[in-house]
Amino acid sequence: MKVVEVFHDTICPWCRIGIKNLNDAVDQLGEPVEIRLHAFFLDPLTPAEGVPFKPMLTEKMGGEENYNAAIEQVTRVGEMCGLEFNFDKVELSPHTLMSHQMITLAPPHMKVQVVEAIDRAYFAEGKDIGNKEVLLEIGKQAGLDPEYIADFIGPDVRLKEIDLDIQKTFELGISQAPFFVIDGKYAVSGAQPVEAFLQALRMK
Repeated sequence: MKVVEVFHDTICPWCRIGIKNLNDAVDQLGEPVEIRLHAFFLDPLTPAEGVPFKPMLTEKMGGEENYNAAIEQVTRVGEMCGLEFNFDKVELSPHTLMSHQMITLAPPHMKVQVVEAIDRAYFAEGKDIGNKEVLLEIGKQAGLDPEYIADFIGPDVRLKEIDLDIQKTFELGISQAPFFVIDGKYAVSGAQPVEAFLQALRMK
């Protein structure tokens, strides 16, 4: 069975697109593939309360014209692969630790659907995924037990799995997301189209 390790962040729209294209490629491949999700933090210095989304991204991209172009591109590519993005609803860029904690706590067969539930809540509905209660409700709707995961989610909670993800990111020299490693041999960087993932998955 092929194994694909996915390094992603839950505030990364291209990560959402890349994971969707990977899943579509796996469906077309017609053979089992194990997807292992790893936490990646685009901005680990984000305060716990988050920062205003548009001002932060506008400054990072060098102006409103660049911001608008980037948002339009993501929205257009998302539509092409069946994903909804409503950036006008997104008010905050949150710290993503708690969302990664919830993904880590999800059973293996549910992790990908939990990621998509978080992504949909953030990018399509504009929900604050840096808020614990909001996350627990998202998790509940995705099929998780909120009473169980509540004790293991928080800005001061340490999960060894996430510590190992961070360590692995440094060991592999990964500096951007999404990033995919297939069978520990082949790297795919960025939100590649379905055909590119299929080609990589078929490599021996």
